[in-house]
Amino acid sequence: MKNREHAKTGFSAKSLLTLSVALAVPAMAQESRVLEELVVTAEHREASLQDTQISISAFSSQDIQDMGISNTTDLAHAAPNIVINSFQGGKSGVSVNMRGMAQNETLVTFDPAIGVYIDDVLISKNVGAMLDVVDMERIEILRGPQGTLYGRNTMGGTLNYVTKKPVDEFEGSITATVGKYGQRDLKGVINAPLLDANSEFGTLNMRLSAAAINRDGLTDNDLTGAPDGELETKDRKAALLHLMWEPTDDIKVLYSYDWTRIDEVPGTPWTTNVNLERTVGTLLQPFAIGRADRPDSIMVNGSHVAETDVDGHSLHIDYAISDSLTFKSITAMREMENFSTADADGSPISIMQTIDTNVNDQFTQEFRLVGTAWDNRLDFTVGLFYMDEEGKVDQILEVFTFPERSFAEFKNKNWALYGQATYALTDQWRVTAGVRYTEEEREMSKLLYPRTGGTVAFPDAKGDFDNISPMVSISYDWNEDIMSYFKVSTGFQSGGFNVRDANPTTFVEGFDEETLLAYEIGIKADVNDRIRLNTALWYSDYDDKRVNNFDPETVGNVVRNAGVVEIYGAEIELLAQLNEHFRLGVNYGYTKPEYKKYDSPNPDNPSEILDLSDSTNFLYTPENTAGINLTYEYQLAVGLLRARVDWAYKDDYNFLAPQPERNSQKSYDIWNARVTLDDIGGPGDIKMRVSLWGKNLTDESYYYNGVNIYETFGFDINLYAEPRTYGLDVDIRF
Repeated sequence: MKNREHAKTGFSAKSLLTLSVALAVPAMAQESRVLEELVVTAEHREASLQDTQISISAFSSQDIQDMGISNTTDLAHAAPNIVINSFQGGKSGVSVNMRGMAQNETLVTFDPAIGVYIDDVLISKNVGAMLDVVDMERIEILRGPQGTLYGRNTMGGTLNYVTKKPVDEFEGSITATVGKYGQRDLKGVINAPLLDANSEFGTLNMRLSAAAINRDGLTDNDLTGAPDGELETKDRKAALLHLMWEPTDDIKVLYSYDWTRIDEVPGTPWTTNVNLERTVGTLLQPFAIGRADRPDSIMVNGSHVAETDVDGHSLHIDYAISDSLTFKSITAMREMENFSTADADGSPISIMQTIDTNVNDQFTQEFRLVGTAWDNRLDFTVGLFYMDEEGKVDQILEVFTFPERSFAEFKNKNWALYGQATYALTDQWRVTAGVRYTEEEREMSKLLYPRTGGTVAFPDAKGDFDNISPMVSISYDWNEDIMSYFKVSTGFQSGGFNVRDANPTTFVEGFDEETLLAYEIGIKADVNDRIRLNTALWYSDYDDKRVNNFDPETVGNVVRNAGVVEIYGAEIELLAQLNEHFRLGVNYGYTKPEYKKYDSPNPDNPSEILDLSDSTNFLYTPENTAGINLTYEYQLAVGLLRARVDWAYKDDYNFLAPQPERNSQKSYDIWNARVTLDDIGGPGDIKMRVSLWGKNLTDESYYYNGVNIYETFGFDINLYAEPRTYGLDVDIRF
């Protein structure tokens, strides 16, 4: 490959590919414009996207701007085989799901299935992982196990945020946004050199970005006297500071501090189905909306609060030992606290109210050696990772105003030794091998304060886990433009304990680790520098998969291990520069999971073992996902006109494991668009950019979450995704 030195419903995949190829063919005749190379750091070294033996979607800063990506959930329709949803109930977090790997628990005692990293620093929990995009250099979505190079929680893949770092020039920008529902955002970036190259202390540069994001509610609460007149507001403040010190040509020291404050009124669920054989179902019948379009208003009497504080510090030290060997140290501390309350029944009746506090403090240390050897035929990375985290969960569930409270504290320690090396056997053949050894210790204590009174002290739960996860891959360069690879990799996630478990015995037993054996074959091709086609076929053998089972006693999910699961699928990504003005992007993902074995005790007769393999849903896993985007550019006298339209499709998918699920999400598609006039000249070096944008232009109503308690309590609830929004961005750069 080039630049090696950079060390079901109404949808047809066949018709999509036919259309893509037909539209891309005219590009072969164009000579005026080519696709730019995209350099990624997915393997901890700079490399071309096309040289990386990973199914990866990468977005440059220009892509992020053109797509209007402002936070993590905006990536939900940007790549194949990925589902990203925000949390319900004010948790200010997100769950990222890839290739059938999903963990949508809203408590900090659970680990996500997909690793989220910002500048190589792990964000270890889903809660508090809602990142607002202000000053991003690149976003990378890596699909499949990534354990040999990444610290933790990467069995299903990794989401990497790479921010812009300080440079030795004075520059900055201010961006203001106004939009529907009273949206008013202000973002700013300032970069300044503090010490220049003539200083005896070396160079010191600073980059500071900040954002204030505000919006009125998307839903009116029509109940007189309710605590909240509007729901789904936004009130977020975020900042990121980088200080880059280079005392010598061989040493770089980067200190980073990120800060987030969220104080919002979250959305509330709607009652979508009622069971008239249950008393609660009868009470809620007047307020049930069925599978209706998203309403503009609701009547709820409960309190809604979403308060989150996040503080993160990190210190990166890079030391170039030689031209071929670099040592890197990454030290990080993160503190997160979330307080949330939510009306859980979507009605003006006091049936269910939740009050939660989640706290998580984490410390991580990682050491790496990255180098080349043997006349640059060998690239290698070895590392040591350590994490120490602790936190607490304080939960109150009120049922008909009668509260039950549980309080838990946890401590986790994890260390791992990993390595990966790629050797060029010939100019065309490369082989890659890696391995990771992991040890983890987990502890949890719990107190339960039942509705009937008193205190129940659960026995302390402790567990030790270890694993060896190998990986091997081989690639072949057919020519300078086409590379294919075959990879076998493994994934691991340690077991743990259910903070919601009402039984002390099963609380101590917890759940076991889960493992994954994955096979992947891929092709990456550039044709005439104007067509880029990346494809991957994959198969995963998934042992002891975790399944969330609803516990009617705690009105929450408890995690249990299922048996054996097989998942297979494909990803296709096409990018074509059609001519000087038009660029086409297409992506398609296919995922097919199947429970091969799922034995579970009968809750009414524990000695009887039931086979649940044919009666259990796979969560947040649409069979087909697809997207098409078209970008247009034209140079005007006053500036560069750029327009982009995006279409995205997802098949139906489920929120909970038990069948049947009446309130699952049906297939849907959405449209987004943005028109920008860029590089408008101003006084001196000032440039201006003006963008008119719209999201969910057809006002598609679809769910992003749901809870099925139809048989136990008598109703189902769902939360709707955001309706159509539009607005105007004005950006001034200097």
